[in-house]
Amino acid sequence: MKTLLLFLLLIPLNISAQNTLSAIFSNGDYGVGLRYDRQFENYGGYASVRYGAYNASVCGQIEHYKTAVGIIGYTSTIDDYGVMFSAGLSGHYYNVINEGTEDVSWRALAPVSFEIGTGCIIKWFNAGFVYDPIKRDLEVNFGYTF
Repeated sequence: MKTLLLFLLLIPLNISAQNTLSAIFSNGDYGVGLRYDRQFENYGGYASVRYGAYNASVCGQIEHYKTAVGIIGYTSTIDDYGVMFSAGLSGHYYNVINEGTEDVSWRALAPVSFEIGTGCIIKWFNAGFVYDPIKRDLEVNFGYTF
């Protein structure tokens, strides 16, 4: 995970591309993380990392690490306003700290899943949602476009 963060920070800036750095907040595991978007014309890509923890009597206490990469499609920008749609693949790592009273379904602890998202860019502000239908997890992103 340190390597991915270093990669995100060392990506060279290009005048013909827009970059966005976003904070991630997740409701499923109360996770927080970072997301980096790179836009070229009407398409782009993203990478994100996130950490959270589940703490329930049914499943016990589980730490959750998530990394994701994907592609983004942008609508044409009108007066510094644009809409984006994304799709990506995410990998999950779980560290079980305390076992719960019941077995957790395969869906909750699947190591690989996919995600779809949407969002908007207004001048320098970026906001969006990413949903993982396998995990039933929702992320909210708020960021700065430069």
